Amino acid sequence: MERGPLVYCAESVADEPSLAGLSARLTPPVEHAGPSGVVELEVEAVLGEEESAGWPYSSRPAQPATTGTSLRLVPYHRWGNAGPATMRVWLPTAG
Repeated sequence: MERGPLVYCAESVADEPSLAGLSARLTPPVEHAGPSGVVELEVEAVLGEEESAGWPYSSRPAQPATTGTSLRLVPYHRWGNAGPATMRVWLPTAG
């Protein structure tokens, strides 16, 4: 996701929620003022079955989403400031 010149990414501190089975919904994001006034975005997302090791180039059909949740996106240059975390820039989309 982009907002102006900034690229945003999903960050999962302590792997909660796991980003492996997460898909973002294509809805307008909600803006939040994060630490130091940095704008963070919150989007609707769904948790499904974790992807195979071949993601995103797997030939396996996508599994249906199972659980709705929200996902906080941070500017790419700010990820990892909350401790060890996984990060994903490219997110699959959910209908």
